[in-house]
Formats: sequence, C-alpha cells, structure tokens
Amino acid sequence: CPTMPRRLRSKSMSLTRTMYEGELWMVFSRPLAAALAVFTVFSFVFPLVKMAGDRKKKQAEQEHKGE
Repeated sequence: CPTMPRRLRSKSMSLTRTMYEGELWMVFSRPLAAALAVFTVFSFVFPLVKMAGDRKKKQAEQEHKGE
C-alpha cells in the first residue's frame, strides 16, 4: 500500500515470511489469497486482451471497407 509507511511494509513482509517459514508460495495455498491473486492478475490482463481484440476488430473492419 503506497500510503503505508515503509517501516510497516517491511515489518509486515518480514512477519509473513516468518509465519510461512520463508516459503511464500504457501500464502497462495489459502483460498482467499489465491482468489485475490487470480483476480489481481485478471484485472491487469483483461484490459490488455480487450484492447488487442478491439484493435484487431478495428483493423479487420478497415480492411473490409477497403475492399
């Protein structure tokens, strides 16, 4: 979180590493954490895929008009 002081962020990450004995992949074995991770990735990837699809669609329309 950008508003969280750096000291608190590093302490939080350190606590998380300690809780999971240095194996951070275990964080994602929790259903809620895994769901949030998937949602986050989807939130970043979906707009990019949509933009690419719109661009292809627009290009195809322009090619069709040119014929």
